[in-house]
Amino acid sequence: MNEKMTYSHKFFLVFILAAFLLFFRLGDRSFRNPDEGRYAKIAQEMTLSGDWVTPRLYGVAYLKKPILFYWLVAASFKTFGTSEWAARAVPAFFGFLGILAAFFFAKIIFGSDTAFFSSLILASNLFYLQVSRYLVIDAVFSFFVVSALYSFYLGVYESKNKAKFYLLFFFLSGLAFLTKGVIAVVIPAISIFIYAAATRKIKRVFSEMPLGPGAAVFAAVTFPWFFIISKREPGFLSIFFLHEHLSRFVSRGFEHQEAWYFYWVFLLAVFLPWFLFPPAVKKGFYFLRDRASDDPKWFLFLSSLATILFFSLSRAKLMTYILPVVPLVSILLADGWAKLSSSSSRRIFFIAIGLLAVVAFVFPFLMEMWNSDYTTQPFARALSPRLKSGDTVFIYDNPGAMYDFGFYLGYPVKLVGMEGELELSKNDPKAGGISVSHKAFEKMMGGKDKIYCLMRKSDFLGLDPAVRQKLKIMKEDDRKTLVESIP
Repeated sequence: MNEKMTYSHKFFLVFILAAFLLFFRLGDRSFRNPDEGRYAKIAQEMTLSGDWVTPRLYGVAYLKKPILFYWLVAASFKTFGTSEWAARAVPAFFGFLGILAAFFFAKIIFGSDTAFFSSLILASNLFYLQVSRYLVIDAVFSFFVVSALYSFYLGVYESKNKAKFYLLFFFLSGLAFLTKGVIAVVIPAISIFIYAAATRKIKRVFSEMPLGPGAAVFAAVTFPWFFIISKREPGFLSIFFLHEHLSRFVSRGFEHQEAWYFYWVFLLAVFLPWFLFPPAVKKGFYFLRDRASDDPKWFLFLSSLATILFFSLSRAKLMTYILPVVPLVSILLADGWAKLSSSSSRRIFFIAIGLLAVVAFVFPFLMEMWNSDYTTQPFARALSPRLKSGDTVFIYDNPGAMYDFGFYLGYPVKLVGMEGELELSKNDPKAGGISVSHKAFEKMMGGKDKIYCLMRKSDFLGLDPAVRQKLKIMKEDDRKTLVESIP
């Protein structure tokens, strides 16, 4: 099939397939808490307040992540309006760019067949697609950090314009750092060092790289916001570097504790069915037999290995952490398929791509079915027509399962207590105006002012019976309860 296709035809097919699978029904599903609700609400507050320096969640400083992702989502809201589509368009767009980046990098290094196959494998990868269609930081971060690795290797590979590629590496690393933090330095640093050491290129690499100008480029991208936020928010450095990076890596106190082999097993599932075709796998990984070879796939392999090993050492393990590995391994697998010349193997490849594309097409419909318990949109719709000026709306206790409530309600929402993630910002001077204690909330019941509160069903059932008698259930589902005060 592809033997008769020109380079432009291959690119056009990849472009259309990737765009369709990433943007199809992108805005139909309501936000899913906690992640999508959190990031949408922060970006919404940024556009409403005009404060583009301090990310805020329900008015409370949210200092766990850098600023770039919020800027991008807020800019999308400004451009396209405040909606699910506008929010998810940011990760989807960068997921799309990641597929094109894999195509162009593989074309330069391996040729058009590998470029075509690798981008098709990536564009039909259900894990890559769903993370890119989900309002989380990882697709944006993955694009920047993987593109930085591509740029580094092009600096090694190309005989001309080396400095240009190396400086691009530092620039993209800076954007990755401004997206997710220190890991944007760790992944490239470990990958480059292991690659340079394994291929005996340490002296060459570090003599070629313009480290001084590169550091200046990196600092120009990252330093201004980090300097301003550190001056404005005294607790930022402690929360960001100690709690979100060091503690999350070494402590058992965080969620998502998994065994050391978690990512190895997960990656096998992510790349089904491709690891089930031994001839293509053997061709793709044949370079492993010759340690002295200068095969470019060593760089992709060692970068993938370094990333997996690093995150395997972490106590907290999220599946999305290793998203940057997916484009790299896709190229390795694709080169194996490109080396299979028989028409039957090509036919099998395109049948597999077609089946995976069908699964990716159907999956958004399934997500809509599974989403009902993880969004508060129905509660906001039920409450909105009843709100009058002067009414007070609360989210009770840990707001994580209800982050999107204020986004959909379009009305000021206060907090009862500051549990969960927001505990880190209890010393925020502005927190006092948007949060009340549990005792203060209970004292407000039975007064003249109308009060509405969205809470987890377990929290409602755990209230003092005397307090519950002063509340009327407006709406509930299996997880959440919306109540109103009885005068």
